[in-house]
Amino acid sequence: MGNKRTPQTIGGLVLAGVVTVAGITAALPGETSTVQAAPVKTATGAQTKAAQASPSVTVNGMTVTVNEVFYDGSRMDIGYAIQMPKAQNEAEALKMAQTIKLWQFTVDNSDKPVPYKGSQEVERVNGNQFKGIRNIEFTEPLPDKFTLHAKVAFGNDVTDPKTTGELDIPVAKQQKSGVGAGLSPKGSPSGQSGAGGSATPAPDKAKEPLPKHVQQNYQKLLEAEPLLKGLKMTGYSKSPMTDNGQIRGVWGIVLHETGNFDDKGKMFASMQFDSTTGELLDYGSFGSPTFREEPEKSAQTEAFYRQKAAEFFQKLLGDEHVKQYQKSGTLEISMRTYNKTVERQTGTAQFDYKGERFQIVVDVNGYLHTYNRIPLSHLLKQR
Repeated sequence: MGNKRTPQTIGGLVLAGVVTVAGITAALPGETSTVQAAPVKTATGAQTKAAQASPSVTVNGMTVTVNEVFYDGSRMDIGYAIQMPKAQNEAEALKMAQTIKLWQFTVDNSDKPVPYKGSQEVERVNGNQFKGIRNIEFTEPLPDKFTLHAKVAFGNDVTDPKTTGELDIPVAKQQKSGVGAGLSPKGSPSGQSGAGGSATPAPDKAKEPLPKHVQQNYQKLLEAEPLLKGLKMTGYSKSPMTDNGQIRGVWGIVLHETGNFDDKGKMFASMQFDSTTGELLDYGSFGSPTFREEPEKSAQTEAFYRQKAAEFFQKLLGDEHVKQYQKSGTLEISMRTYNKTVERQTGTAQFDYKGERFQIVVDVNGYLHTYNRIPLSHLLKQR
């Protein structure tokens, strides 16, 4: 049996802390590993490497901590945070953070690296805090549950113990983000009402449960838009990246009117919550009554949309944000097309506050159509 792995501190580099604000991006070039696949012992009674889960390591005063892992059977996304020494110059800290690599992956009791291809990105959060995402596509099959051992190094030299550490990362197979069928949680004891209404999402026992702080903000959304209470939860999943490309751990939830996406023309909605704070980051509804039926009014006034937006901001964010919206928020009335055939009027309200942009789209009937909360730094990066 191999030596027991323990959390490491090598020369002072540590990977730690969950960070959730985007900044400067530095992408490493794509890469491909050509080593031979390592046999993985999974049979009952097979010898396994004694691994103490330690998804954090310190090398040369820098700390790296894994905070999100998504694995669907072949592709893996690893979200991690980097904390550099506070005394270090910020420009130099950025250069050093960009040299950190997660690579030479082994599984469970095998010392042979598994073949893969992938890429890596690093972003500044603020000062000497950074975050990164490691995208990996394995070219040989792996078990559904295992411990992934990853080398952490500067540059290409993974043999020097002075500049190299190792992460032990627990991994379990998940459904791809946004696909609900394989994650179907039971929304009520009877299993007939889905997770709409006030039911607390109860996952399949084999799946990681939805965190309480995410559940609380999910319920807050249901109260803000009661129309969602009639929908059924088809699934939820965790990912280290948002739909708009932020390196930011999220929980995604999908709702559907009947629970069956083969039922065309029904209402469905999707949303993402920050996995650290539980805050709602993104929401969109499709096929709501506004787009299936003729509205009572084909147009509304600016005052109508401003008032409705303020009500939603109040329920989702609270007094402080509403005051900022009323002080500096903008509103634009426009027409939106659904399924290339149905056109309806909507009002888009937005404001910037504490480094983020908040945007709400209200439809002509007063329903919440979309909601977005995005760091301004991420918007600048997209230009």
